[in-house]
Amino acid sequence: MTVITQNRSAAEEKIAALINFSIRSNVAVIGMNRLESTAYKGIGIVLVSGSTSANTVKTIRSVAGEEKVIVLDAEIKMENITGKEGIKVLGLKVSELQKEIERLIKIYEGNSR
Repeated sequence: MTVITQNRSAAEEKIAALINFSIRSNVAVIGMNRLESTAYKGIGIVLVSGSTSANTVKTIRSVAGEEKVIVLDAEIKMENITGKEGIKVLGLKVSELQKEIERLIKIYEGNSR
């Protein structure tokens, strides 16, 4: 059995590339206002910046569901990934792309501990 490991920066780059692709392919819903306007319907996961307030995270979890919300490591800046200033919340519509991003984030989180 061959095990392929990635260092943290390589995993971050891959996640960022897939998130950027999800934005271009209309799989991503950027920002609280847009997520609220969709009423979280069809959203597979919600990525929340580590610098987001606890109250906002609590609100998102109560509406979207605990299992759908992933609070990113504080080292990962959502602004850097999306190229847009002030972004703290990003939803990903249910898709294979969303599942792959979720899988990579879980691997990344495992490597960062």
